[in-house]
Amino acid sequence: MAVLARIFLAGFLGVAAPACAFDGPEKSAPEGQALDMFKDPHQALQSALENFRAGNSVSSVEALKYAAAGGEPLAQWKLGKMYAAGDGVPRDDYKAYQYFQEIVDRYDEDNANWREKSVVASAFVAVGVFELNGIPGSRLRADPDAAMRMFLYAATNFSDSNAQYNLARLYMDGAAGVAKDNRQAARWLNLAAEKGHVESQALLGHLLF
Repeated sequence: MAVLARIFLAGFLGVAAPACAFDGPEKSAPEGQALDMFKDPHQALQSALENFRAGNSVSSVEALKYAAAGGEPLAQWKLGKMYAAGDGVPRDDYKAYQYFQEIVDRYDEDNANWREKSVVASAFVAVGVFELNGIPGSRLRADPDAAMRMFLYAATNFSDSNAQYNLARLYMDGAAGVAKDNRQAARWLNLAAEKGHVESQALLGHLLF
């Protein structure tokens, strides 16, 4: 289950698995440089995105960190993705988890910006995957119940196909303190499959067979 979840996390974040860490030490700009360079977090985010489009992922890290500290969810999500993949930064699952968790913690459903819906939904799923397995060598221990809550929230509130797929796997495996229930699993798989989620389509076909 842990291996499958690790591969899934890499897949839905759009990275290869297993990922390789960056070979050099993480470099940070001198303190205060980001403040001099950018007038606000949003401008820092725009600069980082321009660097990404130009293929300069390493040079975008400091701008992303400044934007993330200022509460920009897309910056937090991109940093989480980079640390999960070791893309331009040293591979660090716990830092990736922390950036995704920031998005979850800051999310206010009463004042939600629906333009950020996909970013928030994928952060809930990423946190759920990390909580399902824990992160060796960190304070995060496996907590299937917490993972179940993350997946259920994203599946019901965002209709996220990755969350629906993960819920189905939990019901099929009888994890997170729930009894095995292939009927519930099929229900969630069907919802995800209708959105074109390939893994759900394959698993639903296998389950029905």
